[in-house]
Amino acid sequence: MKIQKRKKIQRLIYDVFLAGVSLILLFVLLMSVQTYFALQNQHDNSIEKLGVAEQRLVTNQEDAADLLAKYDAFSQAKLDTIAYYYQFNKDETMDESELREMGDQWDLDELYVTDQNYQIQNSFNGKEIRFDRDDSLGEGLRENTAVTKENLRYYVSQIDSENYLIGARNIATLQYTMSDMTSLSYSLKTIKIGQKGYIIAVNAKDRTIAYHPDTSMIGKSIKEAGFEESLLSDGFEGWAEIGGEKFYCNSQISEAYPEYELIAVRPQKMIWDSIIHLVNIGMLVFALIIAIMILYIHFIRVEHNALDPDEQNEMQYIRFRGKYYLNQTMGARILHILTLGVLILFGASFYLQSLSVLSTQFARFSDKKTDIMAIFDENEAKLKKLTAEYNAEYERRANNIAYLLAKDPSLLDDEKLDQFAKRAQLKYIYVFNGDGLAIAGNGIDKQFILSTDTKSQSYPFWNVIKGHQDSLIQEVQSDDTSEQDYLQYIGVRRLDTDGMVQIAVSPQRLENRLKAVQTSHVLKLIAVENNGFCMAVDSETQKVSYYPDSNFIGISATKLGLSKRALSDNYTGYQTLNGVQCAVRSLQYQDDYIYIVTSRASITQGRLLIALLITLAGFIVLFLIAFFSIIGNPEKISKRSMAEEENGSNKEPKKEPKVSFEIVTGSGEVIQADPIHERWRTKVEWKSLNAEQKLRKVISVTIAGLGILLLLYMMLNMRYYDNTSVLSYIVHKKWEKVPNVFSFTYIAMIMLETVVVSSIIIKLISMLVTNMGAKAETIAKLTCNFIKYISIIGAVFYCLTYIGINGKTLLTSAGLMSLVVGLGAQSLISDILAGIFIVFEGEFRVGDIITLGTFRGTVLEIGIRSTKIEDFSQDIKIVNNSDITGIVNMTRKYSYAYCDVGIEYTESLERVETILQKELPRVKERLPEIEAGPYYRGVISLGDSSVVIRILAQCQEVHRVPLTRDLNREIKLIFDRNNISIPFPQVVVNEPQKKSSTISKQDKLAASEFVAEQKEITKNIRPQ
Repeated sequence: MKIQKRKKIQRLIYDVFLAGVSLILLFVLLMSVQTYFALQNQHDNSIEKLGVAEQRLVTNQEDAADLLAKYDAFSQAKLDTIAYYYQFNKDETMDESELREMGDQWDLDELYVTDQNYQIQNSFNGKEIRFDRDDSLGEGLRENTAVTKENLRYYVSQIDSENYLIGARNIATLQYTMSDMTSLSYSLKTIKIGQKGYIIAVNAKDRTIAYHPDTSMIGKSIKEAGFEESLLSDGFEGWAEIGGEKFYCNSQISEAYPEYELIAVRPQKMIWDSIIHLVNIGMLVFALIIAIMILYIHFIRVEHNALDPDEQNEMQYIRFRGKYYLNQTMGARILHILTLGVLILFGASFYLQSLSVLSTQFARFSDKKTDIMAIFDENEAKLKKLTAEYNAEYERRANNIAYLLAKDPSLLDDEKLDQFAKRAQLKYIYVFNGDGLAIAGNGIDKQFILSTDTKSQSYPFWNVIKGHQDSLIQEVQSDDTSEQDYLQYIGVRRLDTDGMVQIAVSPQRLENRLKAVQTSHVLKLIAVENNGFCMAVDSETQKVSYYPDSNFIGISATKLGLSKRALSDNYTGYQTLNGVQCAVRSLQYQDDYIYIVTSRASITQGRLLIALLITLAGFIVLFLIAFFSIIGNPEKISKRSMAEEENGSNKEPKKEPKVSFEIVTGSGEVIQADPIHERWRTKVEWKSLNAEQKLRKVISVTIAGLGILLLLYMMLNMRYYDNTSVLSYIVHKKWEKVPNVFSFTYIAMIMLETVVVSSIIIKLISMLVTNMGAKAETIAKLTCNFIKYISIIGAVFYCLTYIGINGKTLLTSAGLMSLVVGLGAQSLISDILAGIFIVFEGEFRVGDIITLGTFRGTVLEIGIRSTKIEDFSQDIKIVNNSDITGIVNMTRKYSYAYCDVGIEYTESLERVETILQKELPRVKERLPEIEAGPYYRGVISLGDSSVVIRILAQCQEVHRVPLTRDLNREIKLIFDRNNISIPFPQVVVNEPQKKSSTISKQDKLAASEFVAEQKEITKNIRPQ
């Protein structure tokens, strides 16, 4: 025994060592594969971000140029308006005070009147400057283009054929804004390369750092900053050291700024953390499955070593090599679990890999959402500022026109106002008197009267005409005079008399000026990891307002692939966009739904290969462990069996094992079943369990431990939330409440917690009522059953919410349905409820042998409404679940075939017992269906005409009836051979002669010993 125990321990240590070596090799392999995919993904992300950086640099240059062009257009409009005024008031141009007043009014820093040769005739704030000789100014002005000198921007407008008007504006503020817009910091500071990664710009000429998130690094040489020289080669890709820290880097020369090299860097620690995270998940699954399988194989070895010699001799072997054989019986048993373990290993590793990367991506969406909101908030501030500047600019324009009209009433002419509108870049100009009547203008309705309807667009301008307010700036809206035009009206009080000067501005001008802060422009420059992008949908029209592919802009969002659920704020889930399944996160900003989109394929890249590698490694390890476990030599086993027989070890009868066993249905299907009397036992000795039951016990304890840890984690995580954690993302229910990997995971967690908590409560109740009497135990059983059912039902209805089903609505619908169906569905409902309780209570299971009334058979199916039972003639009885009562569950590993036979009173009982002692072992040889016995059970009764004795044998339940017939036959033949009479009813007309006993004292002694021996052997057999 000690040698066998030592061998078991050595084999277990060998298995653990093999698993440990495989874990190390698998870790190295997974690290290599995951590193490859991570670096490939990082390379793609870095190249994408460098492309975004390049696009931002170009776009910001264009925006700065566009800003200057808009500034020039406004400034030129001012000068053109003044020049047009001077066409009718030419004499005033020679007055310096007039020019000063005009410059102040129109926000001009310098104002010059020149002749046709650009020689200055008069000026305001003029300098000693010669436009006719200063080539830097004169050349541009002669081409009628704006020219900048120092901080002043000069514009020219022709008054008439003899004079020009030149104005200058200080653009120091504009230059600062443009410089900021075109700076490297403005373009690069918001671009992130994964977690804690960023972009660096290096001046390729002097090798100094032009941009770095750490401003203290800007201006340093690459040597001072600790850069490797290889980084400055265009197209560099790989690991490099920066300031003593390792980074994964990608570099390229900027097209917008060829003097700069852009370097995308991400810290090595961040990449390794993400790699280790995924590898650890795979290793955890691998280690757990391998540990369980090693335990199972160890349990099988222990169980097989503990078998009786006869059972070991019955095992089937296949010659492997030389004297070595493969235990086919043991191998077939291991093969089922090995196959299941490999499948679970693949499914679990693939599932957990998917869950990890997807939840991490969705968690990062939250960070990206915060970044986008910050960008939009910043843009909103810019939008308000630009709108305010726009309104102030046109309000000043309206005041300037009112000023000119007050100076020269002759300008109150439709044609002149039309020229003013063109020069001032306005749509319309109207002049109203104190009665709200338009007395001049270039609009469609030249005799327009302000409405007295408070809902009318023009009504608010009465406040300006009546002097209640100096000006009014309306929002852009459909024009009363032309519903097809959208205009913005601005009105100011007239300076010469009562009335109002009103201008109409096309919103296109504002839209052009605000282009740089529009949603589409902003989204185009937002970088999303894993080749993702941003898109926008108008919340009212539900049409795509921005998409990277302009062909989709303007179409319905549902045609693109967005579901109705996705057209909402804070949506998180999967959508198929343009035929590609994507992970999507939404946020609402003003009138748009903004979506962060990443294709699912790019997120889950490599998970299948990693799962296959884990599965292959697991299969190899399990196969080797299983293979070496089933190698044996049947000759040694036979010799050991013979030795045990010589020692009398086989004299003890088989005790009925408390283990699962195989039963065969009438259709020939083999089903594993547990003995019925073992199913409700709470205390079972570990040694009495077979390998499968031990494995289930280990898995149950493991799951219970994980459930407790998970419960503690969930409780703690509600207070401390780490959005990068897989479980945290699931626990906080940030995902869409529809069937998906997150909802199913959360439901599994909830069901696990429900089972664990209810089990703990039931266990505590059972412990509390121990030794408190039958009444307390009865109440405790009822309470425990109530807790079990209520907890499961409550958890099911709670979890329905997370797959898109409203539990309350379902209950209400069920209530209404029961009222509608009424009495007609009572039997159906009874059948369904009875079926549910049969399954929950475990009264019988598929594969159990039961007796229902006089019908005996194997349970084939427990359905929603009925149960199907097959007898051994392959007849099937279908019974409604509600009609199943008085069930006798006969599912045992061994049943008993009885033979009760009578002998004459005149027959010597001791002689019969002596004969049975010799004959019964031969009966087992002739009847292979006998598992143990036959056994002599003694005298059952003293009948009217006979002494009834009992003989029984252990057998499979499926063989009980035919074995009973065969056993009766064998006993009859034994009695015939030995001249033992079996009495039968007869009429005696004379007193029979008394037979003399021919049994010897030796036979009597043998009979007594036989009876004592049979009593000892069968003392543990339940049928007494």
